[in-house]
Amino acid sequence: MNVYCGVGFAELPVPQGSPMGGYADRVGGANGVADPLTVGAVTFFDGTRRAALVIADVICVNTDTVTAIRKALAHLDFVWVSATHTHCGPETGCVPGGGATPAPWLDELTLRASQAVERAIAAETPGSGPGPGGAGAGVGVGVGVGVGVGVGVGLGVGSAEVSGIAGVRTRGLATPVPVDVVSLPGAQLVVLPVHPTVLPASGNAVSADLPGAVRRELTRRTGLPTLVFTGAAGDISTRPVRQGQDTAELVRLAGLVADALPTPREVDTGPIRCSSRRIVLARKEMMPAAVRAAATEGAEAAAGEGAGAEAAEGGEAAAGAVGDLVAMAEAAYRAALASGDAMAARIAETRWQGARIAQSQSLRADDGPIEVEVGVLSIGGLTFVGLPGEPFLDVARRIRTRHPGAVVLGYTNGYPGYLPTRDAYAESESESGYESGYEVLASVVAPGSAETLALTATQLIEGS
Repeated sequence: MNVYCGVGFAELPVPQGSPMGGYADRVGGANGVADPLTVGAVTFFDGTRRAALVIADVICVNTDTVTAIRKALAHLDFVWVSATHTHCGPETGCVPGGGATPAPWLDELTLRASQAVERAIAAETPGSGPGPGGAGAGVGVGVGVGVGVGVGVGLGVGSAEVSGIAGVRTRGLATPVPVDVVSLPGAQLVVLPVHPTVLPASGNAVSADLPGAVRRELTRRTGLPTLVFTGAAGDISTRPVRQGQDTAELVRLAGLVADALPTPREVDTGPIRCSSRRIVLARKEMMPAAVRAAATEGAEAAAGEGAGAEAAEGGEAAAGAVGDLVAMAEAAYRAALASGDAMAARIAETRWQGARIAQSQSLRADDGPIEVEVGVLSIGGLTFVGLPGEPFLDVARRIRTRHPGAVVLGYTNGYPGYLPTRDAYAESESESGYESGYEVLASVVAPGSAETLALTATQLIEGS
């Protein structure tokens, strides 16, 4: 059967001085534009049902934003909303465990997503055979208007292990990463499981970072509009391989991605099917129970009249234990900095930042479990998996072990924070516990949560 596809974009302007997301140590707000941010959309229509995948150049999308966009696009059957996770865009409420989207971004993202989707719908063309009007018809793309490009071709999907662009964030190991490309009639969609953190925290110019650079390079080479989603990139970074932190390095890395992309194999089109499941993830214990109890007793003692010395001592001990986490992480950073090893220093610095997050989380009241959404969208032989937050790459690999053709998107339909694997948690359990990577320290979900996501996705693909 024919499935119609369309692509559309809307620009996402960022006012001067806007708080920026991604780096805890950034000073000041947005100042200038290195490259414009966008909200892009691809739509699929099988004659009965229409689905849209929305991708925004922001640090994260919270569930309130997803809900608002779905309400605005209620005439569609299925809507997913993803973030590229650029660290050079506006702060949209990126809080471990999920948070509220600050003004003006809830309304702004809803508006721009609606514009992008409506432009995509207006430009839909069949996924096989020439589009309406014959050769020259194709999907639409543009800011403000749709522009016809290319000719209608079949849907296709391909994947390649790409070397030289990234590695394991926590250990500084360069490793190949799987990059997917989906061909659409007159357009293409790429999924890149790499943290978009090429540009540094010291910069305040707005940028889509690596996804934007790949988007531009592929469009330049092929003449086709390109959507770039971020995959399961929780533990994958350019840090082990990057040769700089500027626009020239973005161009170099984007070229490596473009050079390695395979020719997609054509897949059969078919009815659009979408299924999702909401699951509850337990919160991890941010602090040993005894220490938490002592901290609570100490706080109660400090607030009450005639507090006993025993409770006060318990509070002091707890404060000391929590402070040790940060102090030891800071000492490790200072030592790495003194060694002159820039990569070791950066890894140690992020651990220190993670320790501070863990410290702030540990003294909070238990906020209860975290509800997340896992989704599967199938268009004939093309299957997308949508995972929330920042899943480690191994989560996608688990899904693809059983379903090799699945295209796995991260940062989709909500933000519970980092989703490390059980192995990552186990590696962090050294004698002191302070050797944990930033991601494990900053995560608020219990061990096993990532594996639960992978299992849920697999069950949805298999209809169980």
